[in-house]
Amino acid sequence: MNIESILVSKLIELRNEKGITQKQLAQVINYSDKVISKWERGESLPDINALDQIAKFYGVSIDYLVREDLESQHIESKVPRVSDEIDLKKVKGPSALLLWSILPFSVMYLISIFIGIEFFIVYNIVFGIVIIFYTVGISYVVWEATYKGREIKITNQPTKLIMFIDGVLVDEISSILTFGVNLRTVIEKHEIKAIISGVFNLRCKIIVNDIS
Repeated sequence: MNIESILVSKLIELRNEKGITQKQLAQVINYSDKVISKWERGESLPDINALDQIAKFYGVSIDYLVREDLESQHIESKVPRVSDEIDLKKVKGPSALLLWSILPFSVMYLISIFIGIEFFIVYNIVFGIVIIFYTVGISYVVWEATYKGREIKITNQPTKLIMFIDGVLVDEISSILTFGVNLRTVIEKHEIKAIISGVFNLRCKIIVNDIS
């Protein structure tokens, strides 16, 4: 394989191993996702500055990116030097009363099954409307944390998830269901990854990885 083919293969392989999208990688190394897409299709190649940032992010050498005979070096250097979790505080979220308010509607839904088909159909419509309003109501959640003097804020809304650093938007994902959704940014050569889980009871944790 020539150098270009090796590089394309390594770029795709490393990003998939990291479990990130082209857009997320673009935000970390400050290139557009369209440029990264062209790199991975072999339509253009990253310059030396981009290669340096990519190598540092994945914990490999530039040589590894363009050569086939450095597998052992890649395996040894893939593990981040630092991996820690930041203390996170939920500053806004649904009340316990709101969370439990769905229970009587759920009970009535089960009862409607045995009452009759007409009542069941009508109540299905009503229950569907209730679920929509309930989901919107419980989806407003805000978490805050501090890292290296920088204020991190994660905001969950009905149709999107947002990360702010010192009040500046750094990552955003449009998602109705936030289970398994990740947000990413970089603070002083440390990757900040917010992992959101849950649907009705949203949880968030922030992991820091050293990418220097």
